[in-house]
Amino acid sequence: MNSRPTNVATVNISGNPNDFWIARSPRFQWIRKRDHFPPIGATKGQSDPLCRVKLAVRDVANWAFYLIEYDCDTTAAYGLVKGLVPRCTLLHLDALAKCGEPLERDIHFLPRPLSHVWGDRHVSL
Repeated sequence: MNSRPTNVATVNISGNPNDFWIARSPRFQWIRKRDHFPPIGATKGQSDPLCRVKLAVRDVANWAFYLIEYDCDTTAAYGLVKGLVPRCTLLHLDALAKCGEPLERDIHFLPRPLSHVWGDRHVSL
């Protein structure tokens, strides 16, 4: 049996006992405990870190966020922002949630290296 983290609220919306979502509020239900995010800064120096979650803006086809690191206490995340100019940056999910456009988790996305998400370009962190 899995234990729930003590520092955050958890929600189980699927009924699967292994599928708890880290949820400080309902808008953060796109981050699951089983995603096993490393803390912010943990992948610094890695040449090709793993993108664990893809978030997309529902009504804007060209914007996506590929999360590499996440801190559930501050809702800070580090990852690739694919928009007008793709770049790796630190962002705060609570600020994104307040922008007006709803974010959705791509449930079909499987974790893959940053180079596969970015394309064949040289990955520069």
